[in-house]
Amino acid sequence: MIKMINRALHFLSLIFLFSCLHVIAQDKSPSSSENMGSTLLYTDHWAYTYIQLLQDRGYLKDLYYSIKPYNRIDLAKALINLENETLTPAEKYWIELLRKEFATEITFLDSDNNKEVAVSVKTSSGTSNYYQDNHFESDFYVNPEITYTMNHLGISLRGRIDNGLLSDPAYSGRKADWVAARLEDGYGVLKFGQLGFFIGRASHNWAPFSDQSLILSDNPYTYDQFGLNFETKHIAFHSTFAKLNSIASGGLTAERFFSAHRLDLKFDNGINLGFSETVVYGGPNQSIEFSYMNPFSIFMNAQTNDGKEANENLAFDFFIPLRQYNFKGQLLIDDFILDGSNDPAPNRKTSSDRLGFLFAVQGNDILLQNTHWTLQYENVGSYTYNVKQKRPWQSYTYEGRGLGNEANDRESWNLHFKYFPMRKWIFDLDANFAKQGERNLASNDFEDSTFVKLPFPSGVVEKSFSLSISALYQHSTQLSLQGLLGFENVYNFDHLLTRDKHNFNINLRIQWILPIDSQNY
Repeated sequence: MIKMINRALHFLSLIFLFSCLHVIAQDKSPSSSENMGSTLLYTDHWAYTYIQLLQDRGYLKDLYYSIKPYNRIDLAKALINLENETLTPAEKYWIELLRKEFATEITFLDSDNNKEVAVSVKTSSGTSNYYQDNHFESDFYVNPEITYTMNHLGISLRGRIDNGLLSDPAYSGRKADWVAARLEDGYGVLKFGQLGFFIGRASHNWAPFSDQSLILSDNPYTYDQFGLNFETKHIAFHSTFAKLNSIASGGLTAERFFSAHRLDLKFDNGINLGFSETVVYGGPNQSIEFSYMNPFSIFMNAQTNDGKEANENLAFDFFIPLRQYNFKGQLLIDDFILDGSNDPAPNRKTSSDRLGFLFAVQGNDILLQNTHWTLQYENVGSYTYNVKQKRPWQSYTYEGRGLGNEANDRESWNLHFKYFPMRKWIFDLDANFAKQGERNLASNDFEDSTFVKLPFPSGVVEKSFSLSISALYQHSTQLSLQGLLGFENVYNFDHLLTRDKHNFNINLRIQWILPIDSQNY
């Protein structure tokens, strides 16, 4: 099985290599627009609500569906290519909003002068006021931001001042009495035709889902990294390398490192296929392993043939649009048990595979116009992401948060229905049923001989059901309001038998963006 996977990886690498040679031969002198510097659209930007809806409804096929954050100049190109004739009033308004948001990049593309420079200074602010757990809370945030773009180069700095950080145990920065702050984004992007380089910190999401990924997600806080990418019309390659947080182990400090790369194929009909490989490694007195730092290396080969200890994960994801319906999914392989029942443990009789699944089917305008619904299933095994006791530094986390999914030992069903009968409004109905076992991402209570099968989910299972309705009013690119009303019933809360919890939730969120200065030179 390992040999078959290695051969498949080598085959994919050859496809990528020959595709690159073909593109270089066809396009020796990229146009000036391909060299335009640009910043990234950070993954929690309001625009993703409308970008994702347009993609799910068959538009913006120029973009690689499963690689986020998107480059702003790539979004501008995709928006320019959109035809308005077949759009509904709501879709036309979404595109109008997006074209206003990316007006600077669209101006660059329309200009004959490829030496233009743009500087933008703005701040995003908001407040979320909610009733939950029988009391009222009020969170607020301020995100000052400055960007600089010119030919070949984009630079962005974005801070986060947020009182919600005070209550997050995963936040390890300094805290004042009433607020905390951190640098959320700070990076530079270099672009030379179809080749790009990234250095700094920003959130990433590698999956066909808007805010969820099993392999690389925006669930953890942003961390410093560098990477490269190569994109053509039909094939793309992305890689990243990062230094994760250090941990104490056996009286010593264990260093931790993370590498990831992926290959994507995109077809004219909108089908996207992606293959990812990641690795977490480290330890006391551990230095960088260049076989894992090499973006064109095959991590599994380094682990199995070169004896490099690491926590390696593979993932395959897809997005298949079929007229009114879409199918999307992601499969994560953390460990797949190959040994037969007569072999020493772990084997297929005593031990379970460590896998993760995300699948969704979507429908557009089914029975009712201006609607979009999604049925999603999640299944992340009891041992998935977990590491052995003697190697805690291989944990698939950053500052306690999962690099991929936010939890393991979990199964859930989600039904999400959107209705947009008016240009500025989106109404949501969301129903979710989840089962959460006792294991978590930090569970490392096993070695090879104790890695045994468990019921799934394991232990005393916490079960929850939630239902909510919400309304989003997007007045402009600078102002939006959202209200939510819902309830949640939790049984065996905190994994204690017969301990139940019932919540009634009310939430009102307001966000406004203040442009302080924006100049083109």
